[in-house]
Amino acid sequence: MRLPRLLIFIIVTAAFASCGGGSGDFPDDVPTGAPPVVSRLDPTSGAAGSTATVFGLGFSIAAPINIIIMGATGASAETYSMLPNPTGSEIESLTFTVPANLVPGVYPVVVVVYDNASNADIEFTVTP
Repeated sequence: MRLPRLLIFIIVTAAFASCGGGSGDFPDDVPTGAPPVVSRLDPTSGAAGSTATVFGLGFSIAAPINIIIMGATGASAETYSMLPNPTGSEIESLTFTVPANLVPGVYPVVVVVYDNASNADIEFTVTP
């Protein structure tokens, strides 16, 4: 009976030793599979073509990977930043240009990172 237990111990030990036993370096952008969270926008209204900032968490540090969807139109984030004084739901921010083809109206703002979409309860008002 000792041989099978010893064999199992060796296999399990080898498996755990191979996990993360390297240099510890990860790519700059490791997707977690968790959806991003949008907590607020600044400003909450503006003309098409203006710049806005999305605050939240779960964004990609590679700005263009973050797609901001407003209505049926998407825009890539232009910048990504970690906030200097993060809170529970605001750790990161993205800046983007409000798509030029949007007509005046109220649009839910959704951030898509890879295939993960954020909440859609934060809105931006496009003004004339």
